[in-house]
Amino acid sequence: MEQVGSLVFVVFFATAGAHLDVPLLEKLWPIALSLCSVRAAVTIATARLSSRLVGDAPVIRRFGWSSLISQAGLTLGLSVVIEHTFPEFGAGFRSLAIACVAINEMVGPVLFKFALDRSGETDEHAPVARPSLAPPAS
Repeated sequence: MEQVGSLVFVVFFATAGAHLDVPLLEKLWPIALSLCSVRAAVTIATARLSSRLVGDAPVIRRFGWSSLISQAGLTLGLSVVIEHTFPEFGAGFRSLAIACVAINEMVGPVLFKFALDRSGETDEHAPVARPSLAPPAS
């Protein structure tokens, strides 16, 4: 999976972006940014509340939400279904959905890495483990 994952992601996002209506997106970007902000705020609030209710450790209460910001596959698939089901507003909805996914995919992994670093879950000096790749020739 690690060896072909990059290719799959390139094809996946290239296909999603190929149908993007850029002029419409120029008009919709404030709405997309607002939707992403509201979604992030609700995600953070509910994750923190639920962590408090179940008694999670303080580090989970503080940073547990960070892995929930990124989203892509299901949203893009649903946007295609909505576009075909509701042709009168489907193209605009799909462009808005792609814009929201793009924003979340740019911000989400950065927030998650930041949270992992701040919670002490990463070690900058540890070698990166890649068990699916063949060991280097000696």
